[in-house]
Amino acid sequence: MLSIRALTTKLVNLCVRAVVTRSGTQYQAQWLGDRVTSLLENFQPQGVHFRVPVGAEHLLLAPCGEASAAVMLGAHLRSAMPTETIPEGTGGLHYLGTFGVYIDQFGTVHLVGGVAALDYVALAGKVLAEFTRVAADLTQLKEATSVAFKGVLPTDPTGNGVQTVFDNSTNAVPSVPLPVAATKVKAT
Repeated sequence: MLSIRALTTKLVNLCVRAVVTRSGTQYQAQWLGDRVTSLLENFQPQGVHFRVPVGAEHLLLAPCGEASAAVMLGAHLRSAMPTETIPEGTGGLHYLGTFGVYIDQFGTVHLVGGVAALDYVALAGKVLAEFTRVAADLTQLKEATSVAFKGVLPTDPTGNGVQTVFDNSTNAVPSVPLPVAATKVKAT
């Protein structure tokens, strides 16, 4: 049977705020009255992992009130929080005060530059397709203009006698490249 003191200790241990004092694959934290934990795990969502810096605050959960089984949850360093004022419902992944990935209220993903990212990212497949099409247009233009009319420019004004051959037999102009930008991802 548990004594009142043991039960009180278990209840106090259940959920407390603490500060990371040792960072690494396992952590130590300081809590209530300078009490330091044994080595802890930092629980993070599946597929996301960040190393929590020393000084980060977090919630310490102790299943069954046993401090030896405690885990860290929701750690963050106040001084590393983004300083930008962002609208409700927006946010993203940040590191040391700057958003690395930011999602705005329209669902647009801003990479690296965070809130300040303005230009849409070009998609590699579209860029290659457009360069291939423009190269074909230029090849076609070269073939069309080299057949019809050739002229020789007069001697240059310096009198060096340099003559330049030019082709001007068609009004064919390469078409304007199509957009290659993503519609929902911006970066700087």
